[in-house]
Amino acid sequence: MKSAYSSTLPEELMEELDQFATRLHIPKNRLIEMSVRDYLHKLKQAEYIKSFQQVRRDADQEMLAEEGMEDYLELLNAL
Repeated sequence: MKSAYSSTLPEELMEELDQFATRLHIPKNRLIEMSVRDYLHKLKQAEYIKSFQQVRRDADQEMLAEEGMEDYLELLNAL
């Protein structure tokens, strides 16, 4: 399902968007959609990395993660 969204962008950004859309032979809205999806993906990756960094600083969480990996390796070795 698609939803409509309206926004105002700075003129220089619109010009750059026009140029890339023309060069890539894709509609501007598709280029915007691709860009937003990519940016959101990068934000999720950054959150994921941050959560691992927080676990690394938490001894209890680190121990739980290591125990989980040991269980996983045992399961793999049993195959």
